[in-house]
Amino acid sequence: MFSSHLYLRKQLYPSTICKGSYRGYTERYRGVTAVPNRPQTDSYDEVVSRVLASPAFARASRQAQLLRYLVEKSAAGEGGSLKESIIAMEVFGRPATYDPKIDSVVRVEVSKLRARLDQYYETSHDELRISIRKGGYGVQLERNGFKDGQPSAAARTATNQWRASALIIAAGLALIVLGLWLRSTRLHSAPPLQPVIAVLPFADLSPTADQKSLADGFTEEITAEINRSAGIHVVARSSSAQYAGADVRRIGRELSVHAALEGSIRRIGDRVKVTAQLVESRHGLQLMNSGYERDLSDVLGAQREIARLLALDFRKVLITVRRVVVRADWQQSEAYRPYLQAIWHTAEDSPDEMRQAIRLMRQALAADNNFALAWAGLARQQVAIAEQDAAPIPPACEEARTASDRALALDPRLVEGYLARGWYRAMCAWNWTGAEADFQKASELDPAYLLSQYDFGRLLNMVGKPNEAARVFKQALDADPTWTWLLNGLGSALIKAERYDEALKPIEESMRIRRGAGVCMYRGMLAAEQGKHHEAIDWFRQGLELSPNSPTISGRMGYSLAKLGRGEESRALIRTMAESTERQVPELEIAAIHAGLGDNDEAMNWLDKAYNRRSFTISYSKVDYRFRDVRNNPRFQDLLRKLHLDR
Repeated sequence: MFSSHLYLRKQLYPSTICKGSYRGYTERYRGVTAVPNRPQTDSYDEVVSRVLASPAFARASRQAQLLRYLVEKSAAGEGGSLKESIIAMEVFGRPATYDPKIDSVVRVEVSKLRARLDQYYETSHDELRISIRKGGYGVQLERNGFKDGQPSAAARTATNQWRASALIIAAGLALIVLGLWLRSTRLHSAPPLQPVIAVLPFADLSPTADQKSLADGFTEEITAEINRSAGIHVVARSSSAQYAGADVRRIGRELSVHAALEGSIRRIGDRVKVTAQLVESRHGLQLMNSGYERDLSDVLGAQREIARLLALDFRKVLITVRRVVVRADWQQSEAYRPYLQAIWHTAEDSPDEMRQAIRLMRQALAADNNFALAWAGLARQQVAIAEQDAAPIPPACEEARTASDRALALDPRLVEGYLARGWYRAMCAWNWTGAEADFQKASELDPAYLLSQYDFGRLLNMVGKPNEAARVFKQALDADPTWTWLLNGLGSALIKAERYDEALKPIEESMRIRRGAGVCMYRGMLAAEQGKHHEAIDWFRQGLELSPNSPTISGRMGYSLAKLGRGEESRALIRTMAESTERQVPELEIAAIHAGLGDNDEAMNWLDKAYNRRSFTISYSKVDYRFRDVRNNPRFQDLLRKLHLDR
């Protein structure tokens, strides 16, 4: 009686027809007969694509990955045998030693997935509903309950037997086709790209050479911390332990890993220094090199602190190289090596590092002029260096335009190409609609690529959509709750939305993870937005201790000084910035201090200077709290019109 669907399956996916296939499915529906004139349903491949393309799932990469996995396993007749430990290892990259009593990731994510499905079906009129069986992890398809005058659940279950039987058969067929379609098309988007990493045993380089147990402790803590990173699979320690000191290229071949993390500890007295390098496995290129030093009065505390900081640096690098290290076709190009070297330089936001990155991107293109990634990287770095006022803006923008167009002409599905063109459109052309479309496209092509979500949230924040930006940042934080860029972005969006109580939490969490100049600035902004300028100045001073030459923090401190009536101090900051010979004069910051002093005409004069120079900072003027008192000024309204920010 199932010959028709087995025939269909054989035609679509013949390699899956094997002994024992779909035994659970056939046993479950034994005795059900097909009835003519069964109800029409949507094409089955549309069911999952519609769910995952919805707002509830668009940027929920973990739940989307989990749903695809559960559908595939259920379609293969393995839904009833799915175990928590198997899901943890195969979906979330947990090691073979995974203990569900300690780590509840599967239960948490399945609960979130059920909630997202319920959220989707609350308003959906889909005929078929995907649900996860209670007490297990198998997926089933059932008739969806409609609201607002549509048939109720009770009415549906009381329908004619032939209609119910036909529905069961249709649902079973749908589940099969969905599984096959997911396997073959992966939702018509970029395939999930999950780097596989080996953490090698850390070497003991102490003078006494008797700290192996301490080194092993660091290795275990670092492995556990990195294992918590979203979208990364760490091979079991039992597999990587035997490769201590081995050539990383050999490890790559034999363990099929994309990169290896190796390092050492050196204990002298009551202090320990830990160094770590992340090395790409094809060419042995170094992607990260970090050092950490701590007091050992609390050994376990030092291990956890260093492991946490190292994992942060690790994730920062992996976010940018995650897509390239797993693509074998990209690795075949002569441009691959200089491109990775260029990416290494982009980890630091300094003009000198950006210039090195641009030089290496051009070197990559000299080796392979059709390497789309390098064109995208060149475009992004040109925008980045111009944003820092470290390069002439018109030529940088022109090269960003041609390079991003070239990248997308070579590869119309290149996520990095859309991100690069999006920043060109936003910062150089003030084409906010086009930029938003590019960032949205990048997010759709690879929902798990957190950099695209960060970029999208940042753009929404700039154009005056802080609540939408906050939603994007929150969804991204579901996948990686410790990435400080996302936490700071969320804090900034909530500040601009005047949701001050909510803004404090992500900012404090970011500060707990790593205290930097940026998060001190955001903490000061939160205080200044609420009129607490004494508190704001304290935070800005702490930021300037960490980044003494930051015009952005200096400008915010100057504004708060002005609002407190300390005009002489704020004017001294204006003179310092205006007379600086080390970098471009920061017109926006000087304008903001004048606004704080109540000198609105002079504030507008400086804003006009920023516009005429096409300074990227002028793009932030619409949402900058320091210009509240000049927003009704006709000159300011005219400026917003010229920036296409008057909508």
